Amino acid sequence: GLQRPEELLDARERRVRWHDPARIRETVVARRWSGLEMLQAWLAGEIPPPPVGLLVGFALEEVAPGRVVFGFAPQEFHDNINGVVHGGIAAAILDTATGCAVISRLPFGVNCATLELKVNYIRSLNSDAPKLSGGGWSAPLARRARSA
Repeated sequence: GLQRPEELLDARERRVRWHDPARIRETVVARRWSGLEMLQAWLAGEIPPPPVGLLVGFALEEVAPGRVVFGFAPQEFHDNINGVVHGGIAAAILDTATGCAVISRLPFGVNCATLELKVNYIRSLNSDAPKLSGGGWSAPLARRARSA
């Protein structure tokens, strides 16, 4: 008959530790940082990364006005049952990169959220692939909604 999942493979475990994002926001507000200043503080290690970056496994590598770059090293826990990195991981990194590019242009006290995200995949990604880098770019802000 069929084997139960725990009988098929050795179980693996991954632990993730993060800082309270509300406390990170309190620091940003107390220091009255613009979006760019907040991202620069994150890159410099003055504030911890947001929990999603630790959970997914991506890290901020570069930041400038309207431009950010994130690094990502695919690992086994990113794989789906087909043996490729789940497409939602790439979408999450893309969402973060484009969102942070917009954030890098925002003044203190202004926030943003993704309204729409479309991803076209050209090929699959395996967990044995080398570290990847991906960026987001945003033109100067001129409207209420911004494309990145």
